Amino acid sequence: GGGGESGGLHATTGGALLCLCSALLYACYTVLLRALAPTDLLLFFGLVGAFNALALAPLVAVLHVTGAEDLSRLGLAGGGGILGCLLLKGLADNVLSDTLWAKAVLLTSPAVATVGLSLTVPIAIASELVLPRGWLVDPSPPTPLRLAGALLVVAGFVGISLAPDPPPSRTHEAEPSHCAAGNAATPLETDTAPPSPERSRT
Repeated sequence: GGGGESGGLHATTGGALLCLCSALLYACYTVLLRALAPTDLLLFFGLVGAFNALALAPLVAVLHVTGAEDLSRLGLAGGGGILGCLLLKGLADNVLSDTLWAKAVLLTSPAVATVGLSLTVPIAIASELVLPRGWLVDPSPPTPLRLAGALLVVAGFVGISLAPDPPPSRTHEAEPSHCAAGNAATPLETDTAPPSPERSRT
């Protein structure tokens, strides 16, 4: 009994650490995307997909040849259903949604776009209420706590979207005053300049 509990605790801790690492990588990705601000998002994500394909395609081939992953059902011989689902998922999820999300990051901020992604929670609950029961894995209705959590997510997104922009830092405010002071000092320097030798002779 103790070994099973300790094993479950280690698994939970490892999963939490993986989630933390994933969140850190995602934060770095969104901040860099906002800072660099690529002009052509389709070209950007196209290059990301090309690099991933070139880097991971050999690994997938090795896994298929060694028998670790059987990819025979992805072809037309397997009916093509899985391949069609993968293509649909790639176009609708990895291309369209990522492009819209990146555009939202550029138009708003990484924080607003990240909180906006959490709207999948209330949308999923709304789909459970609308879709037929036969389509759902768990046809049980959402609990009041889940509904309250979904409302809090919506309220958080509305709040962070309507929050005013932070004021500029003092360093940016001090730079114009410096320039103004320098420009104001130049007339004084020209007025108090010594007379030229020609004027003194006359």
